[in-house]
Amino acid sequence: MDEMQEFKLERDGEKTLAFTGELLAEVSSRTYSGETQNRWTEIKLYRTKAGVLVVQEVGNTTWQGEHDRHSATICDDEDAVIACLGYGWLAKRLYEKSSISYEERIE
Repeated sequence: MDEMQEFKLERDGEKTLAFTGELLAEVSSRTYSGETQNRWTEIKLYRTKAGVLVVQEVGNTTWQGEHDRHSATICDDEDAVIACLGYGWLAKRLYEKSSISYEERIE
């Protein structure tokens, strides 16, 4: 891990999550179908110095009166990341960028 740095992730209704680690991958739905959205999601995947994975989700909005949503989930392994995010198109992009296998294989 060459790019170790200190991160502080905001979480709605919880303490801020602070750790030393690296950003593995990030994706955004900000420009979906070539159009800029008024609401969009950003997902980032981190690995801590101890090897724990952290999923950060931010639901952004530009609508007056609405507030951004912030969450960060601690995951023991890649299966826990998939359990956290599911199989939506944005989650699948994150898996591809971070080389997480999400296929169901049959013989």
